[in-house]
This record gives sequence, C-alpha cells and structure tokens, in this order.
Amino acid sequence: MSGAAMVALEMLAAGLWMLWAPHDSRRYRLFGLIWLVCFYGLASKAALHFEDLALPLKMDGSLYALDKALGITSFPLARVLLDGWPGVVISEIYVALLPVVVAWFAMSLIVWNEAGMLWALLIEMVAAPCLYALVPACGPAYAFPNFPAEPLFSVPASLRITADPNAMPSIHVATALLLFLFARGKWWRFFSLVFLAGTAISTLASGEHYVVDLIVAVPFACFVHATVRKRIGAATLYGGVVLGWILMIRAWASSLIEAPGALRLSALITLMLGATYVLFGAGTKRLPWPNEFGESRAVVVSEQN
Repeated sequence: MSGAAMVALEMLAAGLWMLWAPHDSRRYRLFGLIWLVCFYGLASKAALHFEDLALPLKMDGSLYALDKALGITSFPLARVLLDGWPGVVISEIYVALLPVVVAWFAMSLIVWNEAGMLWALLIEMVAAPCLYALVPACGPAYAFPNFPAEPLFSVPASLRITADPNAMPSIHVATALLLFLFARGKWWRFFSLVFLAGTAISTLASGEHYVVDLIVAVPFACFVHATVRKRIGAATLYGGVVLGWILMIRAWASSLIEAPGALRLSALITLMLGATYVLFGAGTKRLPWPNEFGESRAVVVSEQN
C-alpha cells in the first residue's frame, strides 16, 4: 500500500472520529495535521524543484567520498536487500513514514494528550528545505546510474544532477528518531526503536541517502526535540553540531576525506552526543541543561511507563 493510500485511510478514520466524538476538540488537531502533511508534500516538492533549478551542481560526489572515508557505504547493503521480497519490504518501510507519523500523533492526542510531535514536524518542515539548499545532494540512487553497483572511476566532488536535493541530513531518520523520543511506555518505545532501525536501513538500501546523512540526522532530531521542550542550551548545542557538519562539508570536505581518522572521530563524537541526549536528556533521568536565562537547572520530563 502506498503512503498516499495510507494517509487517505487515516483521513477517513479522522473523519469518523469527528462523527463519533463531535465534542472532542483533539480531532481538529489530528485532521489539521493530515491536511498539513498533504499541503506540505505539495509545497516542499515545489520548493525542492526550485532548489534543483537554482543549484544544478549537487554535492553527491563529496558525500560519497565521505562515506568511503568512513569505511561504510550504502552500496553493499543495497546489493543484498534490493532484490526479491526484501526490496518490497524496504520500499514499504520507506514510504510508511508519514502515515506512521500521523498515526503516532493520533496516539499522542488520544492516549498521552501530547502535541509535541506536531511542533516537531513544523520545525522539520521549515528547516529541511533550508538545510537541503546548504548541502544540495540527491542520494546515490540519483547520482550513480548503475546503483547499487559502485562507480568504477573516481567521482568529482560536484555532479550535475537533475533531481530534487533531498539528502543531507536524512529527515526520514530524524523523524523516526523523534518518534522514539516522544514515545511513552516500553511497548511504544520498542515499536518506535524497531521502526527507527527499519527506516535507517531502508534509506540506505533504497539509495535515498548516504551514511553521513544519517549521522547528521541524529543531532538534528535532538535539536528539534530540545527546541520543542524549550531546552535552549541543548537546542543550541545540537543545532551547532548540525551546522558544524554542514560547514565542514561545504568548506573542508576534501580535508576530511584525506583525514579519515578525524572524520571517524567526528562521527563517533556526534553519535555519542546523540546517545547522551536520548539516554539522559530526553527521558526521566536528570541532566543539567542551561535554561533560557542562562542558568543551570535539572530538567525532568515525566513519562507514563
């Protein structure tokens, strides 16, 4: 089933909810989110098409070289998973993100009375086209015609590609991680963790993203979550990490490629920072973050277990 068909079914379910519980104001937020998703699909397509025309040279060559320097690329994974039934599963997981987000938001409203995911999506919707313009790239499936076969010759840093920039960072992985950050209860956390792993694998195996896109997606998700929770210090830190990666790729990609040790250390530190936020900054455990007045305080978010 396509993502559009699943969204249509969710819209029907939201309409039935409106008839079943006409005095429940939460139904308007759910119905509004579904329409927002549909509108955003059209608006983002137009914005990314404009970016494609304005930025015909894409940085896929640099991102591919960064993956090679990291020692891991999406090509071997794609060669294993794209054929047969695994390829069908990969495709379904990739297109399932938006319907899962809508269903997740419905669960948040009905069970948890939580609207944070809506604000997180709004932040992503504004930030994504801006970030894609800073590091325009399309993904290996668009940059390399023989994907998942790796290029036989050296690849230039910039390639002329006619396709919408949609790679750096991976919004698919960032959104899936946000589902985990907003989840409550062990079973919902488990499901969101499985969906996060499936989304990460599908983005790589389908050729939509490079490995480095997924790495930068981790601090981006932490930035969005911290912004929604009004943790100014954490949002500044993780937003700075995202911008730091973009600056390094824009200005010093060749230097990073020639120093794979430094690149791998940067990736490791980035993932460790993300893990620190997930384990301590987003749950019930205490972690001192500076608040909006510059003072240090312990942030505690109560969760339903």
